[in-house]
Amino acid sequence: MPALANSASSPNKLPAKGTCIVNTFKGDATNAIPMDPVVAPGLDAGIAIAVTGPKGTKPLKQVTKGYYSASLSENSATNPTGTPFLERGTYTVTNGDGGADVKPFSLTLTLPDPDPITWTNKADLANATRGQDLTLKWTTTDPQAAVIISGTSTTPVGSDTIGAGFFCVAPASAGTFTVPGAILSALPASTATAGSIVPPGLLFLGSGVEKDFSTPDLDLGQFAILSLTGIETTFK
Repeated sequence: MPALANSASSPNKLPAKGTCIVNTFKGDATNAIPMDPVVAPGLDAGIAIAVTGPKGTKPLKQVTKGYYSASLSENSATNPTGTPFLERGTYTVTNGDGGADVKPFSLTLTLPDPDPITWTNKADLANATRGQDLTLKWTTTDPQAAVIISGTSTTPVGSDTIGAGFFCVAPASAGTFTVPGAILSALPASTATAGSIVPPGLLFLGSGVEKDFSTPDLDLGQFAILSLTGIETTFK
């Protein structure tokens, strides 16, 4: 039931600590288009939301009412990881003059340096078996932090590439987290797509910071920044 309760059209939403969630998508892990059938009604917060950080300012343009999107690293088919924009430091998010539903706001959050999480068993995780538990281990300098664990797997189907990805959140103090086999069973087997530069299977571990907020127009919002280290993993 938690997966049903968390359904939404974002591929990057995070569950509560100690739990996982799975999303399906179309496209590779870099240029994914969510396939979740549940699309929540959006709120108009203006024509664009600006993200300002150590490397300048980038706009997130409104795709449809209440949904904003941008590739901050300006990735492309020949440069899938793009030119890095996000790095550790302080970021501010604003929505200019605001919109019909959400008036102007400004939020600031800092991603600490250095990374408090060190992934200790990533050398052992080049392969994973769908349907079987997968354990990740780490050490931390901040036991209060949240550890983010994620994985994606894609396979070609006709002229399309389809895939699924999961997010899990664990307390850093635990030092270990086991992704249940039931979660991995929701991923397709990792199969390379002809011409794709992005590996068909990826596994990530890292940390994040978040801030809950409210405005006169919003009962609850969340501003979060995640920093993840990734490795190529084949989900068999």
